[in-house]
Parts: sequence; C-alpha cells; structure tokens
Amino acid sequence: MALTEIENIETNPTYAGRIIHETKADVGGQRSVVRPVHLVQYDNTMPILAISLYKNGMSYTIPSAVTFIKVRWGKKDHTFVYKNVLGIKAGTRNVVYIEIDRQMLVYYGPHNPILELRTSGSADDNPDPGSGSVYAGTSPIPIEVDRNPVQIDDIQSQTIFPDLEEAVAEAQQAASDAAASAE
Repeated sequence: MALTEIENIETNPTYAGRIIHETKADVGGQRSVVRPVHLVQYDNTMPILAISLYKNGMSYTIPSAVTFIKVRWGKKDHTFVYKNVLGIKAGTRNVVYIEIDRQMLVYYGPHNPILELRTSGSADDNPDPGSGSVYAGTSPIPIEVDRNPVQIDDIQSQTIFPDLEEAVAEAQQAASDAAASAE
C-alpha cells in the first residue's frame, strides 16, 4: 500500500475552502519548541493540519519503505483517535496532511498527538505498537483546543430550547398564514 501523494493541498479541489494549519514535528531526538496550533472545540469544518517533518532540525523526507502513516491522538477520557493521515506532499515527501475530525475536538485544552510512520502491517492495524513494524514516531505536535463558549450540554439546555421551539412554531404559523392568504 502506498501513501497518497497530494500535489498542492491549497489548490486541490477536493480540499477547497478548508482551513489549513501549518506546524512541524521531528522524527529524530530533537524536540524543538513549536507554537501550538489553535483549534476550536466541536469544529465540524474538518480543518487540515500540514505537518512539516524534520530530523534533528533538518528537513526530513519520508522513505519509500514507509507504507502508511497514522496519527495517535489521546483524549482526556482515555479514549483515542488512531487513524490514517490524508496523505503526504507529492515530490518532496516531507509534509504530512491530517484531517481534523470532531472526535479530535471533543475536549478542550492541550493535546499532543504524534505521527506514527509504519513500514508493514495494514492501514487498519490496531494502535498496539507491537502490531506491524513502526519505522518512526514524531515528537508531540502541540495542539490547543480552545473551549467553545456554547457547550454541547448548553445546546440541549431547557432554558434555550423552548425559545427555539417557539420560533419554529411561529415560522410554521407564518408559512401557513401566507399559504392561506395566497388562495
């Protein structure tokens, strides 16, 4: 299985209109200080992380032996996201693209996912490092998920919901009245 190579994610029509956040990670022993990427809790626009890879401070080209890359994203409730990346930058093979989904943004606060470069196994392997061959892991990628001011529980709150029901009822009545006067 080969990694998906993406020519130019910024102009690729498949990802048109998506917000792309750039950051970097190291596959060597060096753990450089990287400003965190800020995302918003519950964001369902599926932003993309473009992660430039380095090894000990030098640009790193993903070897052809690496057949797939997974992201490991731990969450506060001890669940996790373990999934394949979108792909890598064509030609240079030094940027990895990750699609951020809602499950990654359930909890606000700091997150430090890593990328796992693998040379064998299958793309649906479990996250046990003993299954398949792990070629390399990256330094943590600092992500700060900003708290959404409207929490999921707030959306279902009884103090807000009746107002919405009333607005829907008024709109339905107005539509009914308009249809009746048109006859």
